[in-house]
Amino acid sequence: MGYHGYEQIMADLYDDDYAVARTPSGDVDFYVEAAKNANGPVIEWGCGTGRILVPTAQAGVSIVGVDQSVAMLEKVHAKLAGTSLDARVVEGDMRTSRVEGEFALATVPFRAIAHLETVEDQLAAFANVARHLRPGGQFIVDFFNPRLDLLGAAWGPRLGIDRADGRGGRVRRYEKAEPNVAQQINRLTFRWELEDKHGQVEEQEASFNMRWYYRFELEHLLVRSGFVVNTVWGDFRGRPFEDGCPEIIVVSHRK
Repeated sequence: MGYHGYEQIMADLYDDDYAVARTPSGDVDFYVEAAKNANGPVIEWGCGTGRILVPTAQAGVSIVGVDQSVAMLEKVHAKLAGTSLDARVVEGDMRTSRVEGEFALATVPFRAIAHLETVEDQLAAFANVARHLRPGGQFIVDFFNPRLDLLGAAWGPRLGIDRADGRGGRVRRYEKAEPNVAQQINRLTFRWELEDKHGQVEEQEASFNMRWYYRFELEHLLVRSGFVVNTVWGDFRGRPFEDGCPEIIVVSHRK
């Protein structure tokens, strides 16, 4: 498990990239609403730059975020600085880190489980999540709904993001995938072209592994880790899981 040349460039570009690529999914509103309905404090594993954590805290929810990336957590600290929000972040590993408190809701949003490449890592992480929940506490995890026509063969590089940079330039992100279908692992390479307002271009590149999951695989992992599965959604607007859904959103609770 880990990032390879990934942390700093992703932290620097993450919020602006995913404002374009992720906002239409509605995941922030979904997780904020779940946190408001949890009736207790929330822990977010893999909180990144606080894309979900900060709006959750702004909604009046007490929340702790955990992430391995120091570069990502620096972005959260900057967002929380000078506020009175009931939020804090901890550098840690979702498989092993212990955080003080007992939580009503735990979340692992936006594919963070993709960095858990082995069954041992997955079970360790989910069991650790369970340890942090009060009895009956809720756990929500999401992943994309795999399409084998896309995952079964190498593709790219292709243009994934093309956006203004806010300073008169542009950011273009090209993406390439090299899958290992037997291991359900994609080796992804992102290459950014950072063009300033004068047309000068700087290139940055990062590669990392992403493990993909299927619906019933996730359910079995959760049950083996002490959870009861309640609902599986197909998108963040409450669509039941079915063929063609973009997401697998599993809502469960600790026994």
